[in-house]
Amino acid sequence: MLADVSSYYSLLDAEAYRAMAAAHPETRFILLLRDPVARAWSDVNWRAGGDASAAAERALDEGGIPARSDYGRMLDVLDAAVPDERKLVLFHEHLFTDTAMARLTDFLGITFCAGDYGRAVNTGGAGDAPEAWAAQMRSNLAPVYDVVRARFGDRVPSVWRD
Repeated sequence: MLADVSSYYSLLDAEAYRAMAAAHPETRFILLLRDPVARAWSDVNWRAGGDASAAAERALDEGGIPARSDYGRMLDVLDAAVPDERKLVLFHEHLFTDTAMARLTDFLGITFCAGDYGRAVNTGGAGDAPEAWAAQMRSNLAPVYDVVRARFGDRVPSVWRD
């Protein structure tokens, strides 16, 4: 078994996914969706290089929907390129339970092992986004929330709806 994980895959087009799917008949694709504002704040802190406030302002100044937050495009690309039985869409906020991990491991055809879901790793130590920044980013990303709610309805984590 071989696995590869990268947020850069979110930027690929349908042809790239078709090529990966054609490379091996057992290839599986997992799209993990995270609350768009939380994902954007994580990205800001990752890119900050020590100056989160400047990176946060740049993110707001860019306006629109950042490519890695364009879940509607990502879902459309996967739908166009990958058969349903070879893709799984999960929500980050639902992931840290035995039920979710069993669903994931079953999809991958690997043995489930219970995890230590209370132990945080790679948190970055950035804390929560400033409320004014988060409110503006929620407004910028409203179309993303709308697309995901339209597609997944009540399965969307409550933190996305609050």
